[in-house]
Amino acid sequence: MFSQKTRWIGFPSEIECPEARKTFRLGCKPSAAAVTVCGLGFFELYINGNRISDDCLKPAWSEYAERDLKRTMIESLRPPENYKITPRVYYLEYDAAAFLREGENCVGVTLGNGWYRQKEDVCQGDMTYGNTLLFALDLKITLPDGSETHLVSDGGFRWRRSHVLQNSVYRGEVQDLSLKIDGWALPGFDDSAWSTAEEIPAPKARLTKQASPRDKLVRTIRPALLGMRADGARVYDAGENISGWVRCTACGGARVHIRYAELVNPDLTLDPSTCVADGTDLMQEDLYLNARNGDALAPSFTWHGFRYFEIEGDVRNIEVCVVHADVRINSDFNSDDAVLNWYYRAFTASQLANLHCGVPMDCPHRERLGYTGDGRLTADAALLTLEYGAFLKKWLLDIADSQDKKTGLVHYTAPYYGGGGGPGGWSCVVVDAPLRYYEHTGDTKTLRFFYKRMLRWLDCFHGMTENGVVRRGAPNCWYLGDWSAPDPMTLSADYVNTYFYIKSLRSIRRTAEILNEGLPERFGFYLKESEKSFRAEFYDAARDSWCGSIQGADAFAADLGFLSAEAVGRMARRYQETGTFDTGIFGTPILLDVLAEHGYAETVFQLLSSRKYPSFGFMMADGTNTLRESWDGTKRAVLADSRNHPMFGAAVTHLFYTLLGIRRKSPAFADIEIRPAPIQALRRISGSLSTRSGNLSVVQTHDGKKLSVTVSITGKLRAELIYKDKRVVLKRGENLFESEL
Repeated sequence: MFSQKTRWIGFPSEIECPEARKTFRLGCKPSAAAVTVCGLGFFELYINGNRISDDCLKPAWSEYAERDLKRTMIESLRPPENYKITPRVYYLEYDAAAFLREGENCVGVTLGNGWYRQKEDVCQGDMTYGNTLLFALDLKITLPDGSETHLVSDGGFRWRRSHVLQNSVYRGEVQDLSLKIDGWALPGFDDSAWSTAEEIPAPKARLTKQASPRDKLVRTIRPALLGMRADGARVYDAGENISGWVRCTACGGARVHIRYAELVNPDLTLDPSTCVADGTDLMQEDLYLNARNGDALAPSFTWHGFRYFEIEGDVRNIEVCVVHADVRINSDFNSDDAVLNWYYRAFTASQLANLHCGVPMDCPHRERLGYTGDGRLTADAALLTLEYGAFLKKWLLDIADSQDKKTGLVHYTAPYYGGGGGPGGWSCVVVDAPLRYYEHTGDTKTLRFFYKRMLRWLDCFHGMTENGVVRRGAPNCWYLGDWSAPDPMTLSADYVNTYFYIKSLRSIRRTAEILNEGLPERFGFYLKESEKSFRAEFYDAARDSWCGSIQGADAFAADLGFLSAEAVGRMARRYQETGTFDTGIFGTPILLDVLAEHGYAETVFQLLSSRKYPSFGFMMADGTNTLRESWDGTKRAVLADSRNHPMFGAAVTHLFYTLLGIRRKSPAFADIEIRPAPIQALRRISGSLSTRSGNLSVVQTHDGKKLSVTVSITGKLRAELIYKDKRVVLKRGENLFESEL
């Protein structure tokens, strides 16, 4: 933590990317040293010329400060009057002992705009948190005799404008390499011509140590040269859609220009349409001026979402750097069906590419926002397949911080940055995501932290109802129901939002039971009123259907227990016949949940493995390694759809829960059941999970007559295998179960 002597250092608003330094002397090499640092927007820290860590794009994005969004946001996205958030700023701590030495030492800091002073993409309005970049630093040094000393940020720092002329999380960077000075963060460097740092007031925000995984360069790719255009630009294919940047070495040409996109045209021109923000002409690009032979070229304070890129200028050693939060895949899945295998890999690739700055984003290029609908949808799948707990826990705090203190309103992005959505599928994240986190971790402390926030949101949500039916969203907010169905969305937004209202009221009842809390009586009244009105308004008794059975409407009702067994059967047969989805991002996993719950595992497999349009197999056939924003990926009313959106990946859970039969019976997977549901066309399927309680792997094969299941468990997992009338308690280690089909 910062000491009382630590001061915040600020820079003139016209300075795009300052670098600052301070020297100090030590009589001996310290026995220990720890540095606490924060820079807004992004920062890099150096000690004696060494970059102190391999992380980047830090600190995590948060509600840095209160903003007058009524004045700066576009009218259609403005929050209600007096919308109040909870400002928070993250700091980081590093072990610095190995970087210090006896004698003179130097600390250096470089700052970039980051999210704090994002000025390029203004399709949401002016969302800038502050115009002055700033930082604070406290280096605590322990000497061999046990004494301690502190080096803190104060007016003793000196600074200058760096070689980074422009930097933007949306556009990219412009660097003038002639202004780059080697050795500026080393002791003995002459900084007499540099300016004296100015102390400024500390941010009016809660300072919090960052515990969520930081962004890192996780691997590199050697791209393939596609060809050279007539204008001299060379065009490359990374071979996969990723988030990150291109790194290369200059060969002496004065100007190097790199542009990025997800698509390339037959004439080798880049097609940026899927990456361009609505209402802007921004293109992802990095420009290097006055590059000298041997100069290393790479951005410092941005990332890009792309597969293809072009380079103008003479360079060598070209690498694609894959950059995202340091979150690992802790699962595996494989089968003899190519579509299922692709779907698993496409989801994990899409999710990882969208984990940046502590926020699960919708896409890594165009919007880059923490949409609460996308994050809510994918929470279960990400917790299941990735080491996602610490990352999600941080984002849950963003949701709490951005919730309106006065009304309880939860908006459609967290941190709050505009964006469209609806009160059900998006804002109900405050109820749903903490429960998902609890299910995977057993953490009741976090669930309790959110309990009152859930109540406040549901009271706010109740204000959007008339006789229990949701009729509107918050003032000046979008009012969507489902989203991105293959055909224009005709399913009633009132219907979908009322479904989520009922679902959330049931979830708060469950949360109260888990926490042994007394649920206020009004929520029971809200639930009874809404369930009654939901039936009265949307159910067609003559046809035994809901909203004409369009776009998964019956599945929404079935998930609430309102659809008869006969109607569920008719719904299953209808999807068996089509073998395709007609649902949006919310209806798709709900439909599969209902089919699985009612014993239609074959239909779940048929839909997940289908190659007809619209299906995941249709997406796969397009050659992408990530999930698209829509089923077809073609142009909609305004812009082309992104090819790197994880939101349709929510149903990847069914690879494990339904097809592998893994059922979580208690939080953190302490107790599980394996319920095989052999699929006729799926002769081999395997998967593994790493849970809080231990590791689990399942291999299931059959030859049409005999079923063989091998289950391996470690740790504290307690497991049973249940098949037909057989129930087997599984031991630690490997278990083999065989049976006639």
